[in-house]
Amino acid sequence: MATSTSFVLVSASSLSATTLVVVGRAERLLDASTRALLPSGTAWDAMLASVKPGDAGGSASSWLTGDAPRQVVVCVLPEPCSRHNSAARPHAVAALAGPAMGGTDDVDVLLVLDDATHGLAAVC
Repeated sequence: MATSTSFVLVSASSLSATTLVVVGRAERLLDASTRALLPSGTAWDAMLASVKPGDAGGSASSWLTGDAPRQVVVCVLPEPCSRHNSAARPHAVAALAGPAMGGTDDVDVLLVLDDATHGLAAVC
Protein backbone atom coordinates (compact mmCIF):
# COMPACT_ATOMS: atom_id res chain seq x y z
CA MET A 1 0.00 0.00 0.00
CA ALA A 2 1.48 3.34 -1.07
CA THR A 3 1.34 6.25 1.34
CA SER A 4 1.20 9.89 0.37
CA THR A 5 1.96 12.66 2.86
CA SER A 6 0.82 16.23 2.30
CA PHE A 7 0.97 19.27 4.53
CA VAL A 8 -2.11 21.33 3.78
CA LEU A 9 -4.51 23.77 5.35
CA VAL A 10 -7.58 21.73 6.21
CA SER A 11 -11.27 22.47 6.02
CA ALA A 12 -14.10 20.21 7.14
CA SER A 13 -15.12 19.64 3.52
CA SER A 14 -11.64 18.38 2.58
CA LEU A 15 -11.88 15.49 5.07
CA SER A 16 -14.01 13.05 3.11
CA ALA A 17 -12.44 9.60 3.47
CA THR A 18 -14.33 6.62 4.89
CA THR A 19 -12.10 6.72 7.98
CA LEU A 20 -10.99 9.91 9.74
CA VAL A 21 -8.15 9.54 12.24
CA VAL A 22 -7.56 12.60 14.45
CA VAL A 23 -4.29 12.65 16.42
CA GLY A 24 -3.19 15.16 19.05
CA ARG A 25 -2.77 16.04 22.70
CA ALA A 26 -6.02 16.08 24.73
CA GLU A 27 -5.92 19.85 25.24
CA ARG A 28 -5.63 20.52 21.49
CA LEU A 29 -8.30 17.95 20.63
CA LEU A 30 -10.79 19.82 22.85
CA ASP A 31 -10.14 23.08 21.03
CA ALA A 32 -12.98 24.68 19.04
CA SER A 33 -10.82 24.82 15.91
CA THR A 34 -10.46 21.03 16.03
CA ARG A 35 -14.17 20.49 16.64
CA ALA A 36 -14.98 22.61 13.59
CA LEU A 37 -13.23 20.06 11.37
CA LEU A 38 -15.20 17.04 12.61
CA PRO A 39 -18.13 15.51 10.75
CA SER A 40 -21.51 16.41 12.24
CA GLY A 41 -22.88 13.83 14.62
CA THR A 42 -19.49 12.92 16.11
CA ALA A 43 -19.76 12.11 19.83
CA TRP A 44 -16.43 13.88 20.36
CA ASP A 45 -16.66 14.63 24.10
CA ALA A 46 -17.71 11.05 24.87
CA MET A 47 -14.90 9.66 22.71
CA LEU A 48 -12.28 11.82 24.41
CA ALA A 49 -13.64 11.05 27.89
CA SER A 50 -13.34 7.32 27.20
CA VAL A 51 -9.61 7.53 26.41
CA LYS A 52 -7.10 7.08 29.22
CA PRO A 53 -3.85 7.96 27.41
CA GLY A 54 -1.24 7.02 30.04
CA ASP A 55 2.41 6.82 28.95
CA ALA A 56 1.69 5.38 25.50
CA GLY A 57 -1.38 7.40 24.55
CA GLY A 58 -4.76 5.89 23.78
CA SER A 59 -7.54 5.82 21.23
CA ALA A 60 -11.29 5.45 20.78
CA SER A 61 -13.48 5.09 17.73
CA SER A 62 -17.07 5.56 16.70
CA TRP A 63 -19.15 5.05 13.57
CA LEU A 64 -21.33 7.69 11.96
CA THR A 65 -24.31 6.93 9.80
CA GLY A 66 -25.42 8.91 6.81
CA ASP A 67 -25.11 8.40 3.08
CA ALA A 68 -22.35 5.89 3.81
CA PRO A 69 -20.98 4.58 7.12
CA ARG A 70 -17.94 6.51 8.29
CA GLN A 71 -15.51 5.75 11.11
CA VAL A 72 -13.98 8.47 13.28
CA VAL A 73 -10.97 7.55 15.43
CA VAL A 74 -9.39 9.81 18.03
CA CYS A 75 -5.78 9.13 19.08
CA VAL A 76 -4.79 11.00 22.24
CA LEU A 77 -1.04 11.46 22.58
CA PRO A 78 0.65 11.01 25.96
CA GLU A 79 1.14 14.16 28.01
CA PRO A 80 4.48 13.35 29.61
CA CYS A 81 7.39 13.89 27.29
CA SER A 82 10.92 13.49 28.62
CA ARG A 83 13.82 15.62 27.49
CA HIS A 84 15.01 12.64 25.43
CA ASN A 85 11.80 12.48 23.37
CA SER A 86 10.63 14.78 20.61
CA ALA A 87 7.84 17.16 21.60
CA ALA A 88 6.04 15.97 18.46
CA ARG A 89 5.77 12.49 20.02
CA PRO A 90 6.35 10.63 16.72
CA HIS A 91 6.70 7.30 18.54
CA ALA A 92 3.14 7.63 19.85
CA VAL A 93 1.75 9.00 16.56
CA ALA A 94 3.01 5.92 14.71
CA ALA A 95 1.92 3.48 17.41
CA LEU A 96 -1.62 4.92 17.61
CA ALA A 97 -2.41 6.07 14.07
CA GLY A 98 -1.08 3.00 12.26
CA PRO A 99 -3.51 0.49 13.77
CA ALA A 100 -6.32 3.07 13.70
CA MET A 101 -6.13 3.19 9.90
CA GLY A 102 -7.28 -0.42 9.79
CA GLY A 103 -5.45 -1.37 6.61
CA THR A 104 -7.75 0.62 4.36
CA ASP A 105 -6.64 2.99 1.60
CA ASP A 106 -9.47 5.49 2.19
CA VAL A 107 -8.18 7.31 5.29
CA ASP A 108 -7.68 10.95 6.21
CA VAL A 109 -5.28 11.54 9.11
CA LEU A 110 -5.60 14.89 10.83
CA LEU A 111 -2.62 15.76 13.02
CA VAL A 112 -3.55 18.44 15.54
CA LEU A 113 -0.11 19.79 16.40
CA ASP A 114 1.04 22.13 19.17
CA ASP A 115 3.40 23.80 16.72
CA ALA A 116 3.58 23.71 12.92
CA THR A 117 7.29 22.87 13.14
CA HIS A 118 6.36 19.49 14.65
CA GLY A 119 4.77 18.35 11.37
CA LEU A 120 7.76 16.67 9.78
CA ALA A 121 8.79 14.90 12.97
CA ALA A 122 5.24 13.65 13.55
CA VAL A 123 5.01 11.89 10.20
CA CYS A 124 8.51 10.39 10.07
